[in-house]
Amino acid sequence: MSKNMNARSLRIALIGTTTLLSTITAVKFDAAAPLTMTVAPYMAFAPADLRVRVDVPRSPQNRSLVIVAESDQFYRSSEMPLDGEDAPRTILVQFRSLPDGEYLVRGETRDQDGRILAAVRREVRVLSMAGNR
Repeated sequence: MSKNMNARSLRIALIGTTTLLSTITAVKFDAAAPLTMTVAPYMAFAPADLRVRVDVPRSPQNRSLVIVAESDQFYRSSEMPLDGEDAPRTILVQFRSLPDGEYLVRGETRDQDGRILAAVRREVRVLSMAGNR
């Protein structure tokens, strides 16, 4: 990692009939505060609706926010423009009807040239209903 890049990781393990491992990683590429992201639910049955909330730190460089939900067999994304320091602080996105799989959900703020300024990611699991496979 470069000297200006910081990373934090939080692991949460819930043990029951199914083991869930959710990882959150936030990376900032400059001196601004890192992005934070909440994805709900952490685990669901397919077809699942994921609610993604990204808290975007104010920065004059922020020009777009990209949010992606990706598994081995499925990809969905949303990109919205940001107006620097005048952009909304909180962005909400919903991804509907996701099939079963292990998903990496990530958010990135980008500058006017498309360079990543800050990134955050979370892993979630969408389970198959019994008899659907």
